[in-house]
Amino acid sequence: MSDFEKYEPIRECIYCGATRYSAHRDRLGDEHIIPEHLGGRRVIPEASCQRHERIVNGAETFLSNKTFEALRIQLGIKTKRRRTALKSLRMWFRANGMWEKHKVPAKDYPLAVVLPVFPGPTILEIEPPEQSNVCEFKSLELWRPEVVDMVCRKHKAKDWYVRHKPTNPVVFARFLAKLAHAYCCAEIGPHGFRPLLLPAIEGTPDFPICRFVGGTGVYKRLDERHALELATIDWGGNKLWTVTVNLFNDLGFPEYLCVVGSDIDAPPIEIAPITEEERRPWRIPLDLKGISPPNQPGRSVFVHPGNYEKWLDSQFSMGFGNVQPEDSPYSSSAPPA
Repeated sequence: MSDFEKYEPIRECIYCGATRYSAHRDRLGDEHIIPEHLGGRRVIPEASCQRHERIVNGAETFLSNKTFEALRIQLGIKTKRRRTALKSLRMWFRANGMWEKHKVPAKDYPLAVVLPVFPGPTILEIEPPEQSNVCEFKSLELWRPEVVDMVCRKHKAKDWYVRHKPTNPVVFARFLAKLAHAYCCAEIGPHGFRPLLLPAIEGTPDFPICRFVGGTGVYKRLDERHALELATIDWGGNKLWTVTVNLFNDLGFPEYLCVVGSDIDAPPIEIAPITEEERRPWRIPLDLKGISPPNQPGRSVFVHPGNYEKWLDSQFSMGFGNVQPEDSPYSSSAPPA
């Protein structure tokens, strides 16, 4: 692990303060700020108990095996076992009027990633704007037409279609909350601020996560693949700690902003119960057509959200190819595969 950047050991769980990993083991687990399966290199030694390791791994495993699966395989990101789990991915082809699914090498797969594009954390709004009835997602289609044409010729097919693995905006926001909290703990210590994101990290159902996790509405292409920036802002005389998150910014991912905590010397911030408006979080302000800046790669997709309980389990997915959705293998009108 010599290629990892390690902070000083904290020797207590950054989520609950436990000083032992479990009843049967003393040494706490190491915490990767950005998961290793996404190419994260920053590690906090001895910083997580077993219970919170499992909680954090739940969100990270969903993203690793679903939202980011094709991305990490195609980029060849190595895990602890120093290899990617799969060398090929499945793709639909239509030949002679029939759809069939075949494996294709990961390097030739027409990669797409769909991510939520969040408005800013509402805690930073003096008066939160009136919201529309839609949320924005960004579809990043990272493939070359000539490669897909070559794959189609190999399978003697004219038409092709893929459906990427789903994302869940609440799980993704919990993931952002975790890495922002961990980064703040690494930089200023777990006792250097009053944490605000612990209920979000633990998946507390009625926590108003959209008050503290959102987007910036800007797009920056940085030199680093992953970039985190810790800053403070004045909030009515109190100091708030924020972390700006740029994941895979070289590929065009949106920029996110997490309000991590408040000043340790100020009174604790009382978090009011979740409101009815917040049960359909991250909707676009009514006076905007979208949040993404004009120079950001990808295309915007707008979705009507359900209530918060549905969002907890919602898995938003999209398909694309050289045919219309009604002609895809997922359409009831398409010939059976």
